[in-house]
Amino acid sequence: MLRRFSTSKDLRIGIEIIVGITLSFIINFIMISIGYAITNSEKLKEYSVNYFGLVIYKIKNYGNKETVK
Repeated sequence: MLRRFSTSKDLRIGIEIIVGITLSFIINFIMISIGYAITNSEKLKEYSVNYFGLVIYKIKNYGNKETVK
């Protein structure tokens, strides 16, 4: 009985890790896409994508091309 509980607990932890990584990837993708949209629509030269007060991505616009640094 104890081994069965441990196995389901390990499975649950593994699923939570996979779902957490997937959700963080999706959230970052959406935030960076919104950052590019803001940079293009407002013709900004520089924009920092912030998430919970942390800079996760910096977008710099050089002329007509967008370059990330």
